[in-house]
Amino acid sequence: MVRKKRDPGENLIPLKNFLKYRHQTTMSLWASTGVGKSRFLITAPPPVFIYSFEPDGPVWALKNALTQGVIEEGDVFIDEVLLSVFGDEIPLARTVEEEAEILEYTQEALEYVIKNEKEGTIGIDTGTTLWQMVDEVEGEAIREKRAKQGKDLYRFDYRYAYKAFRRMIEAIKVSRLNCIITHHDQPVFNAKGEATQKKKYSGNNKLPELVEVHFRLQYSPNEYDEVDENGDYGRRWATIDKCRLDGRLVGIEIENPTFDKVLKKLTPK
Repeated sequence: MVRKKRDPGENLIPLKNFLKYRHQTTMSLWASTGVGKSRFLITAPPPVFIYSFEPDGPVWALKNALTQGVIEEGDVFIDEVLLSVFGDEIPLARTVEEEAEILEYTQEALEYVIKNEKEGTIGIDTGTTLWQMVDEVEGEAIREKRAKQGKDLYRFDYRYAYKAFRRMIEAIKVSRLNCIITHHDQPVFNAKGEATQKKKYSGNNKLPELVEVHFRLQYSPNEYDEVDENGDYGRRWATIDKCRLDGRLVGIEIENPTFDKVLKKLTPK
């Protein structure tokens, strides 16, 4: 593709216009299954464009939100990526070539919404699954190269997968859309290799450096089974793990978190 040559001076933007234009926010979150990843996702500014890599992932959260009047039908659009790529013939055990097909479709889908939508939010559900596919596909070529050389992977070889993943995130960040990337958690193992009660983030370890804020969602049922003002039977909160905008926010807890509540914490007073 040949791009039109531009005068660099045309791209200089006055500060006032720049701050008005660059007001989007990118968030990353992680949680156990059923805690509320999809629930948080649909609190973002509409329209919300969800790219789901796990069949039926956001179904119940969307049904409940629609029933409760939290969202309207036109607020959310869902692309079930596996169905979009394979139709009703989703392979049980995917090959690297099939994973590559999914990634190619995902890049095209993101490019389309970035080009055609001027407001709203992109939701990637989940970033855990997306990163695993990127890592496998991008890593396959370098693994084959090292195998032919009779060598193991070098430590820096993993950068190729990260670069491909980062380009995808950066394309969203320079658009006019917000972005929320959800992730699963994974168990922490002790020295004996036994799973403990502790959990940790499951995803690309460098992603928190690319987003404005990275946090954990948690839920704890209350002792007396009482319903709060949000219809919950317990406590729901977010704990900030990393914040590029203000390191002092690390460790801060946000009760009944929504996109706006998290954003408010990030906004200078």
